[in-house]
Amino acid sequence: MKYSSAEKSEVVKRYQHGEPVRKISQATGISKSTLYTWIKPYSQIASHNHIPVTLKNYDDLKRHAEKLERIIKVLKCASCTASAPLPEKLTALEALYGQYSVWVLCEALDVSRGTFYNYILRNKRENSSYAQRRRELSVKIRSIHEDTGHILGARKI
Repeated sequence: MKYSSAEKSEVVKRYQHGEPVRKISQATGISKSTLYTWIKPYSQIASHNHIPVTLKNYDDLKRHAEKLERIIKVLKCASCTASAPLPEKLTALEALYGQYSVWVLCEALDVSRGTFYNYILRNKRENSSYAQRRRELSVKIRSIHEDTGHILGARKI
């Protein structure tokens, strides 16, 4: 049976007002393990400025802090800042590619993942298939141009 969030919060409030889980379980017909699962995210672990902090909030903040720590590590290793031009950022990220996740790299220097993947996988550098094909065609074009006595232009070649 599915319970709405309002029903769940009502049961949690009963527990927070001091009613034992055993009694709540008997009255509602909900198993104790389910009740404990509902209660756990709402359990207070501390209070800051009279604002209760729940375990769920704590876990969210902990994950966020870990994410920021990874981003700081990337920023320390990167050879540029987040305000640098895009080509400079991509070059810096390429050097760190493989050491950190792509998500963290792109988040740190504010580059979209699609742009980064485009740069890494399909860029037109010297070692790419695009550059190799361009070199082959360039040689053929020069030989045709020389064979015809430098008469033919780009369109006819």
